[in-house]
Amino acid sequence: MEAVLQLPTPIRYTNPVHADERTGPWASVAEACAQVEPAVRTVGLLVMITGLGYHWWPGPGLEDGDLVPYLPTAPPPTTGGGAGQRGTYFELPGLYSAANRVHALPAGTKDIDLHFGSGRTLQPAADYTLDTSADPPTVTVTASLPMFEGEALWGRTYRTSSRTYYELPTAYGPGYPPAELPAGTADVEVYFTSGRPLQPTRDYAYDVATRTLTLLADPAMFGGETLWLWLYS
Repeated sequence: MEAVLQLPTPIRYTNPVHADERTGPWASVAEACAQVEPAVRTVGLLVMITGLGYHWWPGPGLEDGDLVPYLPTAPPPTTGGGAGQRGTYFELPGLYSAANRVHALPAGTKDIDLHFGSGRTLQPAADYTLDTSADPPTVTVTASLPMFEGEALWGRTYRTSSRTYYELPTAYGPGYPPAELPAGTADVEVYFTSGRPLQPTRDYAYDVATRTLTLLADPAMFGGETLWLWLYS
């Protein structure tokens, strides 16, 4: 059996960097291919290209030409924040930068979904804050710079909200235990903090009778990631 490093406790980050230096960010696809040599590439490896978002080697090939944009496999939510409504599509002006973080939203906005053009779903609190008490409501994007600098942003606004933000307490890995969710949870959406939405049935199962969420995603590929959820009542 191949030897593996087993850590009995979580890693605590003290700087805004990836634990795996292969992730980058890299200035271009060419730089990523040059710096991440074929000998250290693995199927499923994600790398960040500044301005272009995440790219990956989905396999089976691991050559330079096999590095392609990473797009989430799960469809966008149909329930959103608006009690079964699709929401109103919007695009934030300009590209993300330190000088382009704060944006006004339409009057009456109570909730939003927010995405980078590369397909990454932004995490509430960690990547953006929504102020519905402002006139007009505002969103402040706080995602990591320079990792996402130069990305376009789009989303959907909702005038009502039937969901609650929730975080699972521990990082994902082998043997991850089922999680009991709060009373009244009728449905869920599940995301890794990398921005990848998990696909129902394939990546997780939710039993509404027992309020039990069981994660099924590959721990070898996504081990160490933390998870956040939208809970629907």
